[in-house]
Amino acid sequence: MRWRNHKIITGLAVYSITGGLLSAACAAAGAVLPDVLEMGGLVKHRSVTHWPYPHLILALALFFWEWRNPSLLPYLLFFVAFGVVTHILLDCLSKSGVPVGIKPSNERRIALNLYKTFTVSEEITAAGLMVIFATTAYVRGFLNYQHLHLEVNLIAQLLGTLVGR
Repeated sequence: MRWRNHKIITGLAVYSITGGLLSAACAAAGAVLPDVLEMGGLVKHRSVTHWPYPHLILALALFFWEWRNPSLLPYLLFFVAFGVVTHILLDCLSKSGVPVGIKPSNERRIALNLYKTFTVSEEITAAGLMVIFATTAYVRGFLNYQHLHLEVNLIAQLLGTLVGR
């Protein structure tokens, strides 16, 4: 899946669940990390960076860290890790799939074959998921002016606190 689709779908999915712009932005940023880690050709595409187990363990560890010690850092890191997991789930829908064996090799993969990257089937799959998550956000009231205004103010306050205002 193209990066833009990974980012938009993941951001919308997280926003439809949390109603938080900051959590959605962190997840959208994390949604491209598996492919970013492959840049430079040191790691084969959809191998170890797309192997779900280490990413699931990291996301769970961050979730429990945030749950036990609520603060900004574990919160942001959890959603970045959640974005990575979402990237892997979205790639499971493709023809190429992702490795799921005991080792991150290519012999065992989950590939639901709903789309092939860089084709119309990817765009249709992406558009369908975007509609589902945007509709969910709308129904939950996360797309109304009041909610969005509160979210933007919250981020502005956070940034003001971080820069010492």
